[in-house]
Amino acid sequence: MPSRLSDPGLLVPAFWERAEPVLKMVAVRGYPYVIWETLRSLERSARLVQTGKSQVTGGPSMHCYGVALDAVCKAHRWDCEKHGCAFYSVLHQEALAAKLTRVRLTNKKTGKKFWDGPHIQAVPVSMQARVRATAPEHINTLVRAYFAGLVGAGPRGAP
Repeated sequence: MPSRLSDPGLLVPAFWERAEPVLKMVAVRGYPYVIWETLRSLERSARLVQTGKSQVTGGPSMHCYGVALDAVCKAHRWDCEKHGCAFYSVLHQEALAAKLTRVRLTNKKTGKKFWDGPHIQAVPVSMQARVRATAPEHINTLVRAYFAGLVGAGPRGAP
C-alpha cells in the first residue's frame, strides 16, 4: 500500500456521504481544500505514532477503518494560522453541523491542548473502541446506526 492514500472512494460510504457535503460547503464558503489522507494502513498508522506525527491511542487510527479523513487548506496547507486563514475553523464548524467529530490532541512538549485541524471522523473518540471491535464488513452499518441515533457513543473508550 502506498504511504498516503487520498481517495475518498476508500472511505466507508456512510462517512463519505456526510463528509463530502461538508467539504463542498467549506469550498463554497471560500476555502478550497485538498483531501490529504483517507484510508491508512496499519503499518503507516504505527509509523506515524513512532515518529510522533500521530497521537492515536487505544489502537489503530480511525483512518485504518475508513471513518476518518484529513483535509488541508489548498492555499496554506497546515500554515493557516500563520496566514490568518480560518480554513480549519470553518472545516470544524461544518463538520460539527453534520454530526461529524473533530479530535483534540495534546502537545507533548508544552502540555497544551489543540484541535487536530485537518482531521474529521465519523464517530466520537468514546466510540473508537467499538469501531475497532467491529468486523470490517459491518463498520458502515455501525456508522449509519450512529448517525441515525440508534447507537450511542457511550462512555469514553467503552466497546
